[in-house]
Amino acid sequence: TGFRLAGDAVYATTNCTPRFGRGAAIDVAGHALEMVMREKSWDNTWLSGCRVDNTGTAPGRIDFHTTYGKLHVETKAWRGGPSNVLDVSRGRIYLRTFVDGPDCWTLRLGARGDETVMGGGVTGADPAKYGWSGPVELAGRVLFADDTREPAGGWGCVLAGPVSGGADAVATLSRAFCLRLAGRADGFRGKWLLRGGGDGTYRCRLDAAAGSSIGGREVELHGSDLRLDGGTVFALPQLRCLSGDCRVEGGAADGTIGSIYKTGPGVLTLDTPMAVT
Repeated sequence: TGFRLAGDAVYATTNCTPRFGRGAAIDVAGHALEMVMREKSWDNTWLSGCRVDNTGTAPGRIDFHTTYGKLHVETKAWRGGPSNVLDVSRGRIYLRTFVDGPDCWTLRLGARGDETVMGGGVTGADPAKYGWSGPVELAGRVLFADDTREPAGGWGCVLAGPVSGGADAVATLSRAFCLRLAGRADGFRGKWLLRGGGDGTYRCRLDAAAGSSIGGREVELHGSDLRLDGGTVFALPQLRCLSGDCRVEGGAADGTIGSIYKTGPGVLTLDTPMAVT
């Protein structure tokens, strides 16, 4: 089935599960496709298996907005440049595939200033279960959540493209969530908040691959880990460990941390060549 939009389209759902099936072709060039959960519903919205084409002379956009719904993105077949934006505001999002660049779109989380939840209620010890290789903009509050009760955690996400976001953006890793940055995040100006269980049982961590770079105004740790490969350049004004045992390890020798604050019980372990200025 093919969808060629002749005008801006709104797809509203109420207590149903819309899905663009495999083999569907959606041409949004010059127009906008908006999928809206109008009710306070736990329903699912799927962008699954379809081919999305936005290569016309006037770029279009896709906008997903949910109140409590869940958005599933399961396709590699994007046609369009990084100037095209997939906005996700509120609700929960599950990325079940990497999107190959440069034919990818920017993923904007917390697009309207609301909190977007990545994951939640997903179990299984896979540190890279879902991923996105295109640009990511953390526009508002983004919660990378893991609700599993397994001590090893198990919900993982890899962001391989460049990550950006304003000073007001907050990226929170909760409980045992593992987020791996495999691209540049020096365009992120907001706050990284890692909140593990505080007792060492449920730990979350922010990993950064070699060759990546990370920015932000501060990292706040609560019983959590910041792990950097040896080639990761980190330029961070402030690091705070406010509760529990926290660990910072790795990083390039030319990385810097402006200041470190340690309060409350627990131990802060620094195993890094980065300079504390």
